[in-house]
Amino acid sequence: MKNGTKTIKALIDSGAHMTLVTKELVKKENLEKTKRQHPIKMRNADGTPNRSGKLTEDAKIQMDLGGHKEDIKALVSDISSADIFLGYDWLIEHNPEINWIKQEVRFSRCPESCTVQHKTIPFAQRLTTDVESTTEEKEIDPTNPEDLLDYICPYAHLFNKKNFDKLPERTEWDHEINFTENAPTEISSKVYSMTPLEKEELDKFLDENLATNRIRPSKSPYAAPCFFVPKKDGSLRLCQDYRKLNEITIKDKTPLPLISEVLDQLKDAKVFNKLDIIWGYNNVRIREGDEWKAAFLTNRGLFEPTVMFFGMSNSPATFSRMMATIFREMIQDGSLTNYMDDFIIPAKDNKELESRTICFLKIAEKHHLSFKRTKCKFNVSSTTVLGTVIGNGKATMEEEKVKAIREWAVPTTVKQVESFLGFANFYRRFIKNFSTITQPLNELKSKKGEKYKPVLALPKDTGQFRVEVDASNYGTGAVLSQEQEGKWHLIAFMSKTLSEAEQNYEIYDKELLAIIKALKLWRHYLLDAKEQFEIWTDHENLKYFREPQKLNAQQARWYLMLQEYDFLLRHIPGKTNTKADILSRIVNPDISEDNKNVEMFKDKVFTREFREDVSNYEETVLLNRRFEVSADQKILEDIRNSKRREAMVLQEMKKQPEKVWESEGIVFRQGRIYVPEEKELRDWILYNHHYPPDIGHPGQHRMLELLKRTFWWPTIKTDVKRYIRGCDMCQKNKTIR
Repeated sequence: MKNGTKTIKALIDSGAHMTLVTKELVKKENLEKTKRQHPIKMRNADGTPNRSGKLTEDAKIQMDLGGHKEDIKALVSDISSADIFLGYDWLIEHNPEINWIKQEVRFSRCPESCTVQHKTIPFAQRLTTDVESTTEEKEIDPTNPEDLLDYICPYAHLFNKKNFDKLPERTEWDHEINFTENAPTEISSKVYSMTPLEKEELDKFLDENLATNRIRPSKSPYAAPCFFVPKKDGSLRLCQDYRKLNEITIKDKTPLPLISEVLDQLKDAKVFNKLDIIWGYNNVRIREGDEWKAAFLTNRGLFEPTVMFFGMSNSPATFSRMMATIFREMIQDGSLTNYMDDFIIPAKDNKELESRTICFLKIAEKHHLSFKRTKCKFNVSSTTVLGTVIGNGKATMEEEKVKAIREWAVPTTVKQVESFLGFANFYRRFIKNFSTITQPLNELKSKKGEKYKPVLALPKDTGQFRVEVDASNYGTGAVLSQEQEGKWHLIAFMSKTLSEAEQNYEIYDKELLAIIKALKLWRHYLLDAKEQFEIWTDHENLKYFREPQKLNAQQARWYLMLQEYDFLLRHIPGKTNTKADILSRIVNPDISEDNKNVEMFKDKVFTREFREDVSNYEETVLLNRRFEVSADQKILEDIRNSKRREAMVLQEMKKQPEKVWESEGIVFRQGRIYVPEEKELRDWILYNHHYPPDIGHPGQHRMLELLKRTFWWPTIKTDVKRYIRGCDMCQKNKTIR
């Protein structure tokens, strides 16, 4: 959508009662504003006030929506994820025709105020074309001094994407796919359904890669499924699901460069050049004869890659070995540092930097490597390497790494003091007289004369790693530990605030997001770990995320990254996951310390609706995609008061306390609330999950899935089936199998 000549992001949203515009856009574009006679108060679905409070102003916008032009008035608000929400009021006025098959919106019933009638526009992926074109990588012009430094201009073709279209030559480091014993003779998969746009992108991908011989038709007995995930810019990326292949592949334990050695090579440098190889993995050929093992299935048939694709378990090791071989001499003499597809050229002055860079580019040219200009930096005095800022002969931590400590809420309990001291100890090497400074806090937490003992250690090349993660409504936290000499030692920690959009995620998505953020932060430790590492989480549901057809686009994109790692996901009760829990909560110290309340006391997810309070002239505007409310307090109270617990549950509490435990009068089983054996209580819960306002009469499997998000009892599946068979409307409209 355009406002004058400015391209902005608009979202057609039937769930928003009124049309809205961001305060940021109003200020930036100096839009005309008027005061409202009656302020609008925003509320969430559960009736609680939205953080935007009362909306007191309207803004006038000249809108050009794909050629559909008009002047609109919008409420000024703190919305996110789009510049403008075209709400229910706008939809009522225009009543557009939406064609889901063609992915088009047709304005055939517009009011006379619209200057262009009967206009048809495509869905969002095409609406943002103007924005995407501004971020497209620009081709390098060797004659333009603003594009590249003079001494780099002779190698400008290495920064041109067209140079990447040539098929790599076969080399000694071609990617091998070696199978374990008793590997199956075939791997089957299904073709996933795709939208018209995805089919168009698939055709484009296949045609381009067939033309460059990066893929070829196949008759392989192995077939990996493929699907699309969206990129940050809105475009689509085709991904192959190589999980089954990875399970039978012998793991390559080639180590990645040691971080300590990488940092040591850079400590005396004054100036740097940083370069990033374009589509790194695709620069490696698959060993001749192994191509069939990586075949993937599409609606146009079976194809096999001739180059290394993302998602293969040994891809990082192969690529690291290739880079180490090609640039061996420069790496050994300290004129180049490399970690995967990132290269840093350190130097004491510009003359040395120029000489080393020319040498590097000559080698890259010889091996037909290309670089992504937008990710390259030249002649900088400092650069970030694996979470550490190197420059001016100093090594410092990134600001975001210490922000969690600097903004830690003032401790008010012994437990909070212990938590703060434990994690602040990670930075003791950067703080002079750390022990003296923290002595008063140590005295506050001391018990029977015991003093605080440092618990953090430096990582070692050997020893299993463990990642503990947790998510709250406002942040994610994680702790990295390593087993050293038979004991577990804390290595590092993470605490990050969730964005406004991320705060609206389901708790399961937040927990998965915490894992993703932790793996990105500690990638250099975990990617080439010599032993399989463990991820500890207090959400049992994450053990079942290995079903691609059940993943949304966001989750699918996350899982593609997870395929590179060799890990075991382990469930632990929230009450034992204290370290990561603390970190996920320091971003909002006012919320409860008990994470079980956040995770378990959930009833359902509401669709957006609106209510109007005529006496106060308040209109409810619901914007968020998901709303979560706590379970009915009456139900929780009935569960607490009931003593009718089945023998099976009582036995599990004694024999498997890590699986079944009691807290505040409520029994939890694998993270779900156990409902005692009382028919009226269970039937009331069944009723609430069969008549929700946003779904209404879900089928047997859907209703069971909704229930098991929060509740459990031994006969839950049988009771759901019985309940649906007794529903007259379900019997009329659905077939029960």
